[in-house]
Amino acid sequence: MTNRSMEMQACAREESSGDRLRCSTMKGAMTVALVSAFAGDRALTSTEQDRMDTLIMERGNVFYSDLFYVLSHRYYPPEVAQSLWGEILRHKHIMSERLQRNVRVAVAALDYLSNITGELESPTLISETDISHLTHLSLHDGMTGLYNHSTCFELLELEFRSHRRYGAGVSLILLDIDDFSLTISTATKKEIES
Repeated sequence: MTNRSMEMQACAREESSGDRLRCSTMKGAMTVALVSAFAGDRALTSTEQDRMDTLIMERGNVFYSDLFYVLSHRYYPPEVAQSLWGEILRHKHIMSERLQRNVRVAVAALDYLSNITGELESPTLISETDISHLTHLSLHDGMTGLYNHSTCFELLELEFRSHRRYGAGVSLILLDIDDFSLTISTATKKEIES
């Protein structure tokens, strides 16, 4: 394992739930479809296989935590997530044999975590598109579309962690725009009128 991989894994272990939430909505984020293919529900394309190999190399055991975050939006520590992944794949295989059809990994995970371990109480199914939309709403101001107050502080903390870990520079610019709320109100009115 390279020093860079070990550094990335250490950094991944320090991620906050805000970090994971933001990463789940970024372009190129791992999707349920990709996790499903990785679990054998369909064949991975060569591009997907390369991407997964890269993620495994970069994220190490945290990769399994990432898989579960995509499936459940819950964080499991790497040492728990890796063994849990194996248990869910075994459960998927057993369910598929009994039902005589392929049971996808998301269904197997839902059944295992809610009915076998009891970790998920009263789970709710929600599409990836809806989750992405809700995540966007939770991170951004509804009027301006900019990051909201708490997201700004989390991003600032992320930059400070990067500075402490890698010695990267950090800059912060604060602007006070006179009558900003009036500007936003005017822009909103024009948008509504058009």
